[in-house]
Amino acid sequence: MSCSRPAVKLSQAGVREKAIDAMSSEQLMDAWAELVATGKDVATAPAAAASSGAMDFEREKLAFEERRFAAELEQRRADAAAAVAAAEAIERREAAAAAAAVADRDERRAAVVAAAEASERREVADRDERRCSNGGRRSERTPRGHRSRSS
Repeated sequence: MSCSRPAVKLSQAGVREKAIDAMSSEQLMDAWAELVATGKDVATAPAAAASSGAMDFEREKLAFEERRFAAELEQRRADAAAAVAAAEAIERREAAAAAAAVADRDERRAAVVAAAEASERREVADRDERRCSNGGRRSERTPRGHRSRSS
């Protein structure tokens, strides 16, 4: 050990600086040996334990950050899944509304066609009825409003 290392160790053990400065290198070594023999020296184990504690703290801190990040990631995925589900529900509603509109349009068209067919059947029935009421003869007027040639 160099001369400065026992001085630092004595200082860490609580020996006053003035007493350390007054000692020779042999006296420093003897004082350090005496502290070690009596167990009053500053052990390096607590420093290692302190650094181990700091490392444990950092490990815990890192583990906490990892858990927090995983939770945030899971929340983001859940939010994204909910947004997708909402968008799909909107699309389904819009598709159902469009299908209902097409069905309504088709129903209205069918009603118009049915009304036109019914009107045409009435006209045909009316014509047939008029023919039958004239005894099967045509009226004096032709459909164009001219007199028939038979009279």
